[in-house]
Amino acid sequence: MGTEVVTESPRSATLQVLLSSPQLWVPDALRRMSTIAGFMHHDGIQALTNSDKELARQVLSIDDEVDRFSLYIVRQLKWAVQHLSLIERIGLKTPIECLDTE
Repeated sequence: MGTEVVTESPRSATLQVLLSSPQLWVPDALRRMSTIAGFMHHDGIQALTNSDKELARQVLSIDDEVDRFSLYIVRQLKWAVQHLSLIERIGLKTPIECLDTE
């Protein structure tokens, strides 16, 4: 995936260079996706409220980032199901967590 922002706040950001799998655990990738989606929601509301077409375009481009994390997670889950010894390495406890929604 390359260099990814794994956490951020108004005062700081943590970058991680992902060279091979798994270096970003599934729970961490989900948290990052959630953060990005939250920013998208906020900016989307602002774009609608202010009729800001440029901000709306930015929200659409940020969606690509969420999609990349989604594909990364799916790839990790498929890999873990095929290689059960990797379940804990990607941040899960049991194989069922690869499929469970709760």
